[in-house]
Amino acid sequence: MKTNQTGASLLELTIALGVILTITGAIAGGFAANRANARFDASRTELLTVASAASQIARNGNLAGINERFIAESRLVPETMVRGNGATTRLTHSMGGQFLISPETIPGVPGATGVRIVMSGLSAGRCEDAAVTFAERFDVVTVGSTAVKNRLLTNPTVPDRNVIEGACAANPEVHFFLIP
Repeated sequence: MKTNQTGASLLELTIALGVILTITGAIAGGFAANRANARFDASRTELLTVASAASQIARNGNLAGINERFIAESRLVPETMVRGNGATTRLTHSMGGQFLISPETIPGVPGATGVRIVMSGLSAGRCEDAAVTFAERFDVVTVGSTAVKNRLLTNPTVPDRNVIEGACAANPEVHFFLIP
């Protein structure tokens, strides 16, 4: 008996479609991960830009009035980070959250004042990454109210991944302190 099959069977088409979808999913997942990492890297640059602007303003004696609006109006940060105007001015970062800036007493250091930069809008995982990775540029770092790094103490605290993980699960925002 002779059969002249033309085209592919339903089983062959199903297998081919499954292979194509698997490859497409792997590629799309890689692109999403790369995009997330690029946003994380960009937010690091943005944090350092905000810290540099805040430090420059504080060194000029303007510590008392320092906030997001003051920094935005100083034009020391890119306009792409600025949202709103006047009293509603916000400084945003690439991971979808914002920076909150205020003069503060440095935790654990009596009489020391500086600038607190809060990085909000983070997932717990990105909070952990930011607290560990970005902490290298700052003497004092907290997650919420939990101190994760303080080089100014007699017995300095250093970042501990377990402490950071617990703190980020409870309150995923990182506070970086500058001392002008």
